[in-house]
Amino acid sequence: MSDIPNSKPDHDHDHDHADHPAEAKLCCGHDHSDHHDHSHPVSGGEAQHGHEHSHEHGPDCCGHVHDHAAAEQAWTRRFLLFLEMAVLLIWAVFMVFFFASGRINAYLIGEGTFRIQSLTGGLLLAVLGVFNWQMRSLPEDCGHDHEGGEDCGHDHSGDPAAGGGHQHEGTTGGRAMALLLLAVSVTTAVAFTPDQFSDQYKKNMLSAYAGRIDKTTAAPDAYRLTPEGSATEKAAGGMTLAVVEKYRPRNKAGNFELGVEELYYSSADPEYAKVMTGQGVETIGQMVKDTSSDVPGRWRVFVLQMTCCAADARPVSLPVAFEGPVPDLQEMGWFRLTGKIDYVEERGIPLAVLRATDALPTLRPREQRTLF
Repeated sequence: MSDIPNSKPDHDHDHDHADHPAEAKLCCGHDHSDHHDHSHPVSGGEAQHGHEHSHEHGPDCCGHVHDHAAAEQAWTRRFLLFLEMAVLLIWAVFMVFFFASGRINAYLIGEGTFRIQSLTGGLLLAVLGVFNWQMRSLPEDCGHDHEGGEDCGHDHSGDPAAGGGHQHEGTTGGRAMALLLLAVSVTTAVAFTPDQFSDQYKKNMLSAYAGRIDKTTAAPDAYRLTPEGSATEKAAGGMTLAVVEKYRPRNKAGNFELGVEELYYSSADPEYAKVMTGQGVETIGQMVKDTSSDVPGRWRVFVLQMTCCAADARPVSLPVAFEGPVPDLQEMGWFRLTGKIDYVEERGIPLAVLRATDALPTLRPREQRTLF
């Protein structure tokens, strides 16, 4: 048997082992120290050493291959947190601004705690936005326990930096677009939405409500002429003109100054109707032609009543029949009407009618000026 001459093996692969000890594993995760196929042919006098690697390489053994992916993911996370904080602060600023500037009066009634709740909500949104931004440096936690090799049902192969690439909140572009739409929509609404209904919208509402049959049997407490079950009424043995005068004094002209709502709801109480029939009254409201009636020359005076917020605003009106020629009236204008109140029955229900003798242009009342 002949001796095999000393010669350098021919390494037919693409890895350079110069900087790695023989017992170390290369970056691909395989041990190259014990898996070489050495063949020593008798002829040729030269040892041959060859192997092939067809496996996929994972992360760099030094930990630097995927640094750019981790940096990009961190930047994306900070960007989304910034957008979230911006949207929260936009909503917070607008809610506080509406309260401080008084614009909220056009949307919410003064009674109750609605306006305070709006202010409180704005302040809490501001705190939440700042808090989220301050917590931006903390690592994200998806809420799953990934220790011990347990499978949570997600694919964790997409994020080499965090050990997983699953998402719970949609794509980055989708989240960014949703946040931008929220910011743009609320900003546009605040900047361009008027704080009052248009005249045409109010006329349309009035036409719709005027054609309904109102079966109201009791006036709301805010629009009663006297307190319900008052001691004065009980002492008088029932509703009398003296009882009404105690709570609603006449003006210098001898008329009761009553709101349109009070006159409208008075028709639902037979005792009020009996006492108030023929009494002189003055009221303020907007004037429109009465398209719900075929009586010639009849108009309607109306105001908007808001129970909770602008979304439930509805017109309250009563017919106006002029005693004599109809004065020069401007539709949707505000007028102070003087006349006598009367009660008739139309379509089976009692209805208050103002027999007007005069109509003078006037300013919108304070309560209506701040609302609509």
